[in-house]
Amino acid sequence: LNHPNIAQIYGIEESASIRAIVMELVPGEDLSARIAKGPIPLAEALPLARQVADALEAAHENGIVHRDLKPANVKVTTDGRIKILDFGLAKLGTAGATGSGGSDSGSPTLTAATEVGTILGTAAYMAPEQAEGKNVDKRADVWAFGVLLYEMLTGRSLFTGASTTEVLAAVIRDTPDWSALPADVSPAVRRLLARCLAKDPKRRLRDIGDARFELEEMDAAGEHPDAQKTRFAVPVWVLAIAVLVAGTLGAVLMVGRPSETPPGAGTRRAAIELGSLSDSRTFSFPMALSGDGSLLVYTVGRASGSPLYARRLDSLEARPIEGTAGAVGPFLSRDGRLIGFEREGGIFSVPLAGGPVVHARGSAHLPGGSPAWTEDGRIVLTSSSGALVSFNADGSSPRTLTTPSPGERHLSPFPLPGGRTILFTAVGADPREARLAAVSLADGQVRSLVDGGASTGQFADGYLVYARPDQRLMAVLFDATRVEKTGVPQPLPDRVTWTRFGIAHFSVAPGVLVYFPPAVTSLVEVDRGGGRQTLWTDRQWHHPRYSPDGTRIVVDVTGDDGERDVWVFDRALKTLSRTTRIGDAHDPSWLPDGRSVSFLSFKSGGVPLLVARADGTSPPEPLRLGSGFFPEDLVNPGGWIRDGSAYVGGVQDRGSPSDLWLLPGDGS
Repeated sequence: LNHPNIAQIYGIEESASIRAIVMELVPGEDLSARIAKGPIPLAEALPLARQVADALEAAHENGIVHRDLKPANVKVTTDGRIKILDFGLAKLGTAGATGSGGSDSGSPTLTAATEVGTILGTAAYMAPEQAEGKNVDKRADVWAFGVLLYEMLTGRSLFTGASTTEVLAAVIRDTPDWSALPADVSPAVRRLLARCLAKDPKRRLRDIGDARFELEEMDAAGEHPDAQKTRFAVPVWVLAIAVLVAGTLGAVLMVGRPSETPPGAGTRRAAIELGSLSDSRTFSFPMALSGDGSLLVYTVGRASGSPLYARRLDSLEARPIEGTAGAVGPFLSRDGRLIGFEREGGIFSVPLAGGPVVHARGSAHLPGGSPAWTEDGRIVLTSSSGALVSFNADGSSPRTLTTPSPGERHLSPFPLPGGRTILFTAVGADPREARLAAVSLADGQVRSLVDGGASTGQFADGYLVYARPDQRLMAVLFDATRVEKTGVPQPLPDRVTWTRFGIAHFSVAPGVLVYFPPAVTSLVEVDRGGGRQTLWTDRQWHHPRYSPDGTRIVVDVTGDDGERDVWVFDRALKTLSRTTRIGDAHDPSWLPDGRSVSFLSFKSGGVPLLVARADGTSPPEPLRLGSGFFPEDLVNPGGWIRDGSAYVGGVQDRGSPSDLWLLPGDGS
């Protein structure tokens, strides 16, 4: 190879059976020494990263994959030029080749023969497929490039461990700590890192040349703190993150920003611990933000019977709201004077300043996000038929606003300014294919805004903000008067809770974003004496169930990309294996034979319950439970009785409260 950013090899010499490479002498320090001093400023790091990408692109074009890219193999000359060293050592498998210096001292280059099934490279910089001993291609270098850029910006390792084995396990299993990135790292840089560090190589950036091109575009646009004042295509919301422990704690994150300040300057941040949220996270919005962004109302869980709480964002105190015990799904009137909520018995409203509670509707709506209040004082919500309906605050003058297609439901209404249009989410059999739409209150015309995987649209600061199934918040310039997008959608820096019903838990107002981060939890086993053992960490675990013989645990897991599938944990081997790969598999239960599991999937159309071998060796097969049974009916999954003849679950019969039903497995 002959490239300005690759150390040149002049020849190979042999003397007395000793072989030597004659190589260019490169002055300066390697990147591991530079990173050891602390994070590299963005304005310095991006030009260095661009040179690394340029060198890798030249190598890949010649059919060469480095496979051991790391800070110790990258030198920075005194004039700021990058030189990549040790090209091909991992590929050649030279015995005893190790990384040198800096942070790599405890993570040596692992070398062996080049066939599939062996591990080559440095543990902390290996791509997941490389760490598993699989065959690798140029996308392994793309991963290592992402690790390198992450470490340059944060001054810390992406994954660590007490041993090489633990590091490899972290590479395969763990999620990058995006909160470690400095506040001045823009959405464009974060997006590039996420694309490089995708666990699945099929979802990773395919060519390092694309990374080089993106870095050049950032450089041309002035991608550094001094140039980030007004040029972003998305609102400059800087997000904080909160970790949820074992799925029992919640946090609402709020960020305000002055309209003409760079990221991180003058930003207000807060995280509010809410305690146990029960099922309110799934079925209704747990919080509501006033239209001017000054007031937050939230719930701490239905099970405790606690009231709603109100907190002004310029205050450290929250106060309970009288008359709201057991309430969930709060929603505020446009002027902020009335609070609506749901609890047993239907939909109610109460003045924020105190006063009588008004019963607005006799039956609660199906899972559809929180209702909304229009500018003329009417309440809009999802009816039992799946349509949007509106009525006065006392329940009078009901009106149907939309007519869903067969199998479709209209969720999460949000009135646009002016009072003439309502945004909503249209969800069919697969919530991951939801679309954003708007209905005109004047003539009932419906207009699609974002097709194929969009949830919970809201409008503020001239932007339409919505969520994707991968839990990423998106923002696009939007003309609320003409009800149309005027820009290109761009991702916001962090992710949000996105439920299997196609509901995302966030809210926006001028200068403020409030959201629930995805629940990063641990799988924990507790014995009868109260002893605790953490079996696995740092994933979004749901619905663990012991196998009939107690040796395994079936659980469904949500990945970084928002895909949800069934996995099985072996308690003796401490291993986790995947059962399904359909992206929407949840609420698993063991069949009595201990060899198969059932689970729910809305991708299955008219048959929500499927069965598959627990070891993943058979494709899922649909299982019909009773005649006239529909996917949305089974709202509380249960399990199989011991002889395997029937399934017990909570069934909601067309909008009525759910009851326990015995559903025979033979379809009767």
